[in-house]
Amino acid sequence: MTERWYEILNMSGTPIAHWGKPVLFRHAAFGTCEDRNSYSAEEVEEMAGNSSFKNGWMEKKEYYLVNMDGMGTKLLFEYVNSKQ
Repeated sequence: MTERWYEILNMSGTPIAHWGKPVLFRHAAFGTCEDRNSYSAEEVEEMAGNSSFKNGWMEKKEYYLVNMDGMGTKLLFEYVNSKQ
């Protein structure tokens, strides 16, 4: 199975954004939708920006990526549970 990064959706089904950038999570995690933007691991590696996670978050030029540590942060919890 090819690893993919998907946009994370909030409780209203819209993509969440942090500082105006969509937030991506690896694989089809809860709150993702197959028809949303997704990227292969190779595409993510080629994106401009940081190449390592800090507190579960990695900032790219046009996106934020979260790993399992990031999924447990209060900030992401508030975004996911938002209805806006």
